[in-house]
Amino acid sequence: MNKLFTHCPRFIVLLLGLCILQAYALPVGAVVPSEPIPGQTLTGRITVGGTGTAKINNVDAHSGDTIFSGQTIQTPADACVTITLPGVGRVEISPGSTMTVSFSAGQITVSSNSGCVILTTESGVVGTVQMQGKTEQTNSATSGVLDVCAGEGGAQPVFGQGAAAAKGAGCGSAGAAVKSPGMSPILLAFILGGAEAGVAIGGALIDRNRNAGIPGSTPVSPSSLFG
Repeated sequence: MNKLFTHCPRFIVLLLGLCILQAYALPVGAVVPSEPIPGQTLTGRITVGGTGTAKINNVDAHSGDTIFSGQTIQTPADACVTITLPGVGRVEISPGSTMTVSFSAGQITVSSNSGCVILTTESGVVGTVQMQGKTEQTNSATSGVLDVCAGEGGAQPVFGQGAAAAKGAGCGSAGAAVKSPGMSPILLAFILGGAEAGVAIGGALIDRNRNAGIPGSTPVSPSSLFG
């Protein structure tokens, strides 16, 4: 009985390690489908960059908020916004802009009289930017990019010369937070269950990688058991 209780904590740690291992079961390079689901209303997700407060229809906006077709984005001089539309495209709005964004599964339209925007569309999607009465569209046969800024002092809007990128459009995607990888399951097993548990989990992870055809799977070595 005493021997059973002695080995019980190590058994629990092994089970914990195997559970953590499932989080690593998605093969390297695999992607989750992001196409819009037929019959569902398409929505976008925003990322806010900078130190200021952007607004959606005059309400404070935060990274991760949902945006619906027809809503208006306002950015102050110290904030920018990126709108991601899964399977459709992306709208990157510079600081000091006011943009109305309309979209569906096959089109994105950005209307504005001030500020700058970079509109990126997937193949099969028509992208349109209407700026100060002028209109530019992408070719739906291929993916496309429109870089547009409003003209200043009565000047005509500037299309396709990198002006929007120079004004800070796209800071949302460039400055998006990167999730920390956290503690390795192998290191966690070492801490909680000792060397045997760490080596067991490490071996299981390497075997899983080898079976999945992931290159670089090598026998366990001390340097590969951490990180």
